[in-house]
Amino acid sequence: MRSESSLGTYNESSTRLLVSILKGTRNGPIDVQWIARNTPLLMAVAKKKLNELHKARLITLEGEHVTISTHQRIGLAVEALKCGLDPETVSRYLRWQEFEELTKLALEANQYMTLKHLHFSHMNHRWEIDVVGLKEPIILSIDCKHWKRGWQRAAIMTLVEEHIERTEAFSNVALYMKAKLPIYRWLGAKAIPVIITLHEAPFNLYKRVPVVPVLKLANFLNELPANLDTLKIIRIKVNKDEIQS
Repeated sequence: MRSESSLGTYNESSTRLLVSILKGTRNGPIDVQWIARNTPLLMAVAKKKLNELHKARLITLEGEHVTISTHQRIGLAVEALKCGLDPETVSRYLRWQEFEELTKLALEANQYMTLKHLHFSHMNHRWEIDVVGLKEPIILSIDCKHWKRGWQRAAIMTLVEEHIERTEAFSNVALYMKAKLPIYRWLGAKAIPVIITLHEAPFNLYKRVPVVPVLKLANFLNELPANLDTLKIIRIKVNKDEIQS
């Protein structure tokens, strides 16, 4: 089996190198010897591939040690997908926090205030939004999803519908969450549900809700102002007098 990625041609052995790095770096730096022991590659071949990954800025290779940032780990996972590896296998070696942290960093780079794991209650039901991004008048309600077996079109459609319901519930209580949401100074707010995934979904938009691969989030945010008319918007009426009373 041979697959083509942006780094050139990978065979089955060298794609296992990518998974080995993801597995090994979950808890911090690893050394080249560890990688060589956990892949079927000869040391010389492993070092050559590691140097290619370093030049592509997917890892940081310093002497015999490999370190990798959250952004690099996500990039390496996407590279593994390009090489034909199973999305569920790749996702197994990524932490939930890595999706959320990369999402948070992308939002903050675009001048959004961010909140993670926003909990709230509505209609006797407890809800949670993974990441919330705020930049007047926009509130991005973001659900970060790992890849799961059976994630076909119908399953993702269900996820979108559930997240619309979650965001609508949020819109009903956002007015009263002044300790967490500094929107009392806003003239109005537009809540937009967004799904973030590792892998490309069968569609980019369903019921006007964007389904965005995490490494394309920066582009999505840059293009958001021009695309608002195409997206699901749940308006939140901000009453300053009511909030401040």
